[in-house]
Amino acid sequence: MAACPSVEEIVRSVHHQRTAERVAWSPDERKVIKDARRTLASLHPAVSIEKIFATIQSCYPFEGAMFESYVPFERTEVTDTLYDVSDAFMDRVAHAAEIDPTVDIVSRLPEGTAARVTDCFAVPALLELEFFQAIFTDQEFDASSFLTLSVGPATRPHENIALYMFHGKGERRPTWRQCRLLEVLCGDIKAALQRLKLPLLPHEPIRYHVLRAEQTGYVILGHDLTIIESNTRSHVIAAGYVAAKGSVRSVGPPLSQLMQRILQAKTGSPGARLPLVRRDGGASLQVHVYPLGKELTGFEECVWLVELTERPWVEERARGARRKLTARQQQIASLLAMTGLSYKEIAAQMGISEGTMRVHARSIYRAVGVSSRPELMARWR
Repeated sequence: MAACPSVEEIVRSVHHQRTAERVAWSPDERKVIKDARRTLASLHPAVSIEKIFATIQSCYPFEGAMFESYVPFERTEVTDTLYDVSDAFMDRVAHAAEIDPTVDIVSRLPEGTAARVTDCFAVPALLELEFFQAIFTDQEFDASSFLTLSVGPATRPHENIALYMFHGKGERRPTWRQCRLLEVLCGDIKAALQRLKLPLLPHEPIRYHVLRAEQTGYVILGHDLTIIESNTRSHVIAAGYVAAKGSVRSVGPPLSQLMQRILQAKTGSPGARLPLVRRDGGASLQVHVYPLGKELTGFEECVWLVELTERPWVEERARGARRKLTARQQQIASLLAMTGLSYKEIAAQMGISEGTMRVHARSIYRAVGVSSRPELMARWR
C-alpha cells in the first residue's frame, strides 16, 4: 500500500509548491485575468447561478463544481453545497463526507490557496484512498481541485467556504500556472459570492443556525424545481426512505426521488407530512416548505426552501393517536403522563369516579399503542 503523508505534511507541501516560484504573467494571461475580473464584478443577484461557474471556467478548466460552507475542524457540522454537478455524484459526495481527507487539509490552508488533489497526494496513494474510491468509481469525474475562500464575520462567523472543481475522465487538467491564476481571482470570486448571497441559506442566520442545531436536512429548489443547494444531512435522510405503498414510483438519486414525491404529494404548505417511513421502520419524515422571495435571495424568481426533519416513528404514532383523543381524554392522558398523581387523585381532579377514570385510562393506552402508564409517560411529548 502506498504511504499517505500526514495532513501537516500535505499542507507544508502545498504551501511550498505555490510559493516556490514567482509568476510573471504573459499578455494573454493578463487579459484573461482582466476579463474575468470585469465579468465577476458585473455579476448581480438576478443572474443565473451558472454564470459564476462559467466565469471561473473561462480561466480554469473543470467539468463540474460546487461551493462548500463548513466550520473548520468540526467535521460533524452541516455542510452546505451549491453545485453544478449531477445529483447522483452529489449524493456520493454527501455520503462520503465523513471520510473526505480534503476537509482537514482545506481547513489548515490560508485563504486564496488553489491546489489540485494530485498536489496533495501522490497518484498511487490517491487511488487507494477510501474517499477517492467512494466518489469517483464509475462516475463522470476522476480528479478534483479546490480554491479556499472565506467570508466576512458579518455573514458567517468562524466558517469557511471552499470551491471544489471536478475534472472529467480523460479531460485536460489545470496546470500549476492556472492554479496561481485562480488564486489571483480569489478576492473577486469571494466578492461575487457575497453579492449574490451564495450559498443562500447561511445568509438567513437565525433559520440556518436552528437547522444546524436540530440536524435538519434542507434543500433549495429553483423556480424550475431543480435542486440548486442542499446539505449533506438531506442526502443522508433521503437515502433512508422509500415510497409509501401505492405512491408513484420515482427515479434518480434518493434526494431527487424525495423531492419528486414531495411535489407529487402536493406538500406545498408548512408542516406537511409525507407518508414515508425509514426502511428500518425507526422514523418518519416531517416536511416544511417555505418560499424564499427575491428580497432574501436577490433572485428574480422565487425559490423554495424544503426542510426535512426526522421524528421517531413511535413518537409520530403517539402524536397521531393523541389527535384522535377527545379533549377530556387528552387532559386525562396529560395528567397520567406528566404528573405523579394516582388514579384516584386524577379522578377527583376530573370530577369522575375512579372506575370511570380507569376505563378512560385503558382507552387512552389502546389509542396511543401502549400497555401501561410508564410506556405512556415515555411516549407522551
